[in-house]
Formats: sequence, structure tokens, C-alpha cells
Amino acid sequence: SGKISRSLNSFVCYRAAYADRIRQHLSKTDYQAVSIIAGASWKLEPESVRKFYINCADIDKANHFEAFPDYKYAP
Repeated sequence: SGKISRSLNSFVCYRAAYADRIRQHLSKTDYQAVSIIAGASWKLEPESVRKFYINCADIDKANHFEAFPDYKYAP
């Protein structure tokens, strides 16, 4: 479509990693259920885990800026 997607936030990074782990245990993935479970899990994670994914999001943001320096979010 040519549209540039936004950089990932910390929860989206976490959810992607969570989905990768959960797929190993499920033969059929219900993405909505994975998102709901990941959201509940995110709230229970210790600060150290949350900081790890905040750092991942910061790295993605820097990479996104390097790849698309003129990008402006426009919903």
C-alpha cells in the first residue's frame, strides 16, 4: 500500500515476543485471545521486564527515524 507504519511501542514489542512464545504451545492461534492474555500478563510483569521492552521500543523508534527521517504520524 506504500503507507509507512508507525514505530513499535513497548507493549507491541512485548506482545510480538509473547505471541512467538505462545505459538509454541498452541496448534491454532487465536490472535485476539493472545492479545488479551498478553495484556493481562504485561500488567503483571516486573519493572525489569517492562524496561527491557521500553528499551526495545526506543531502539525501534531510532531505527524507524533512521529509515524514515521525514516520517510524520498522520492517522
